[in-house]
Amino acid sequence: MYKTTSLERHYKEKLITADQAAALVRPGDRVHFGLGCGQVVDIDAALAKRADELSQVTIFSTASLIDKPFKVYEATTSNSQVRFVSAHYGPADRHMSDAGRCAYLPMMFRELPKYWTSNNNELDIAFFQVAPMDEIGNFNLGPQVSDMWGVIRAAKKIVVEVNENMPIAHGHQTQLNLYAIDHVVEGSNSPLPVIDRKEPTPTERRIASRVVERIKSNSTLQLGIGGLPSCIGSLIAESDLKNINAHTEMFVDAYVDLFEAGKLTGNKNVDRGKAVYTFAGGTKRLYDFIDDNPICCTAPVDYVNDTHVISSIDDFVSINGCIQVDLYGQVCSETVGTRQIATVTDYDDNHFTNYLREKTGVDIDVFLFDNSEYKTQLQLMTTSGEKLPDTLWNIGLTGIERESYGTQGYFVDLRPYFEAHELTYYFDG
Repeated sequence: MYKTTSLERHYKEKLITADQAAALVRPGDRVHFGLGCGQVVDIDAALAKRADELSQVTIFSTASLIDKPFKVYEATTSNSQVRFVSAHYGPADRHMSDAGRCAYLPMMFRELPKYWTSNNNELDIAFFQVAPMDEIGNFNLGPQVSDMWGVIRAAKKIVVEVNENMPIAHGHQTQLNLYAIDHVVEGSNSPLPVIDRKEPTPTERRIASRVVERIKSNSTLQLGIGGLPSCIGSLIAESDLKNINAHTEMFVDAYVDLFEAGKLTGNKNVDRGKAVYTFAGGTKRLYDFIDDNPICCTAPVDYVNDTHVISSIDDFVSINGCIQVDLYGQVCSETVGTRQIATVTDYDDNHFTNYLREKTGVDIDVFLFDNSEYKTQLQLMTTSGEKLPDTLWNIGLTGIERESYGTQGYFVDLRPYFEAHELTYYFDG
């Protein structure tokens, strides 16, 4: 740590321009561009000016809120220059993925902090936005702690882009000291990305009214993004429900509605007095509400999304939109047909599949079938004596069907293999 009397001198020593920050990126580098509202803007634009010099660079990001791809994406034309990887898809990631330029990092969100610091996943440079330095040398990370400490610990070099519009977020592990930073870029103070609230459709209103009927006072809510969760929040604000609490992955405008209506109290058995979240996205009204507000508590995603923490919260209610539900009750929020919305884009070549190959020494080939063909294909393989795939994923078998195939010797208990190769963590829960 630095003496407070020397902070100004050290700050000036570490101060560089966005162009100088972009010049730090070398061929083959693994670079992180930040999370949520903390994704870099000026450094992105500066790196785009070096497009012709870039080679085999990988840019990671998480929970992107921007509606247009990065400038460096627009300035480059191939993955041989820059390849993008997202740990949590947003609109811009989907656009880049459709063009074959963005892959999904297939991990449970809560596992990301550990992912960055395990299995040689270190980063060469971490770029991300922060609020201006305070009088004791701390930079606030803003309303998106999430997996940032995994990123920070994994990075060989840390470069922050200061944005005066970044809200001061209260919570856990929200500060990064100048001592731990390699370089500081004073940004152009761009506005934070805004997610406009969409007017709910008549169908969403009908669904919302039925959901609200089933929520009782003293509940703790997890609200997702979209017209339906937003409508539910608005209806609760207008209802007779009392003492509503928040413990949510994403903090959205609906919680401001609840607070202004006198519903959001924080009177719960876990993290009493706090509205807990791991990242935020919404309108300027939401960011203004978060700014220096001790009620709002951002925390690492491995805490917020921990199933043990969630299960300990009394009367917890999780409300999210989904894309499809089948007759077995399986819910899909990830894909529409073959188009990726939130998760895995390439099952045969992604970080987790490659990690399994490396750890087990097994060459893994992935074959995809249409949902309607899964069971038919399995039946044909078993009756004809054809060699079965080593792994069946999301096949939709009932418990009786799984037991039947298992007793016939088609399925094998994999737990001993997971334990032998230290893979249990990735399949637990």
